[in-house]
Amino acid sequence: MNTRKKITIIASIMIVTLLTLMTSTDFALRAAVFFHSPSSAMTMKYREIDSEQGTCLYEITRNAPVEKSTDGTLTTWEVHRYGPFKVATYYGEG
Repeated sequence: MNTRKKITIIASIMIVTLLTLMTSTDFALRAAVFFHSPSSAMTMKYREIDSEQGTCLYEITRNAPVEKSTDGTLTTWEVHRYGPFKVATYYGEG
């Protein structure tokens, strides 16, 4: 098997794995939190607090990430659903 074919197979496996993970709410929340605090992303606990069509709000109940510039805790996150895929963003407080 030549090198080009190996790279194509490995890239295909990685893309399929990533797309599969993007269908999980847990992965979407942890991936979004990871960019603020990698340690919080691995140890956080959360619960759903509100749900609307295509969007759910989640509150991090344990090990919420802390924003460095304001020293505030980022506890409320929003998960958007686009077909089978889910993407999380920080929602804000209030």
